[in-house]
Amino acid sequence: MAVRLIRTTFASRFGNATRVFLSLALLWSAAAALPAENPDHAKHPEQTLSSFSLVDGGGKEIPLSTYKGKVVLVVNVASDSMFSGQIEALNKLQDQYKDKGLAVIAVPSNDFGKGEPGSDVEIQKHYHDDLHATFLVTAKSAVSGKEALPVFGFLTGGSPDGKPGEEVHWSYTKFIVGREGKVLARFAPDVAPDDPDFEIAVEKALDGKLKPQEPKKSDSKAAPGDDDDDGGR
Repeated sequence: MAVRLIRTTFASRFGNATRVFLSLALLWSAAAALPAENPDHAKHPEQTLSSFSLVDGGGKEIPLSTYKGKVVLVVNVASDSMFSGQIEALNKLQDQYKDKGLAVIAVPSNDFGKGEPGSDVEIQKHYHDDLHATFLVTAKSAVSGKEALPVFGFLTGGSPDGKPGEEVHWSYTKFIVGREGKVLARFAPDVAPDDPDFEIAVEKALDGKLKPQEPKKSDSKAAPGDDDDDGGR
């Protein structure tokens, strides 16, 4: 009787241990089958335009998350650039498509040809009082080099770990950002906002039909007639 009890107890304990071992083995196998988490992604979550902010002409920070769900056209501008006549076309574009969800943001910069030498007060007066800009004109900022605004690292295709993309090379480079906050297209300075191809791209972006284009290097050289001097920030 005692021997039978010992055997029964041993079998019961051994069976329980076996079941625990098998359960742990199954859990380990299931965990091993799951795709490994990308450490870079965990360290650097995917960024969108909403991840950044700008400063307006009065020094107030503007979170770009306020533009979430809109198509945003970001342009680095300069008052003395040969392309400054595009401001009027940007006004028309803003007025024509704002009800469909377009928002134009101009970022004045003195990076190229010393094309924006004035103070923020002078710059705001020029764009809003003289040129009647109907869109946001930010504070003067660097858009290239080590001092560039972080958002331009994003716009130019820089990686989250800080590696630069194809930098802006001249004033009036244009970026179309879709409603999901991702860059869809980049246009060189000499492509005017009223260029038919540009307008088509804006319309497609508003309709959610513009596919992200391959990075372009068409603005890698200074425009003819401008002084290629980026030392006047």
